[in-house]
Amino acid sequence: MEETIVGVCPPSVCPRDELAAVDGIATGAVTAATFADFVSRLARRPRPLALTFRRGPGRASAAAAQARRVARSQSRAALEDYERREDDGRAAFNASLLRANGLGGGARDTAAAVRVPPSRDAPWGSDAFA
Repeated sequence: MEETIVGVCPPSVCPRDELAAVDGIATGAVTAATFADFVSRLARRPRPLALTFRRGPGRASAAAAQARRVARSQSRAALEDYERREDDGRAAFNASLLRANGLGGGARDTAAAVRVPPSRDAPWGSDAFA
C-alpha cells in the first residue's frame, strides 16, 4: 500500500507494507491482471476480515514522507491556500471549521468546533459533512 490513514489503519501498518493474508489465507501475488478478481473475492467474504500485512521495503522512509505530507496539509499555508481557492462559498466555511478545530496553526475554538462531528468514526457517506 502507498498510504495509510491515521485512525483507520493500526499504527503497526505503514506505507509500503504488503497484504500477505486475508482471514489466514495467503493472498499470493496480486497483479494488475488479477486485481479485479481479487477485489471481487474480498467483497464476497464475510465480515469482519482479518488482514495480515508483511513489512514492505522502504517503509520507514515512506512513513516519514507521509507524515511530512500530512503536516503540510494541516499547516496555516495550506489552510490559506484552501480559502483562496474558494469557488462556491463552501471553502471558507470548511476552512473556518478546520481552524476552529485547531488545524492551520491556530488555537482550538471550542464554540466554533461544535459544528464539526466530534468523532472521526462519522460515516463519510452521510450528510454529516455536507
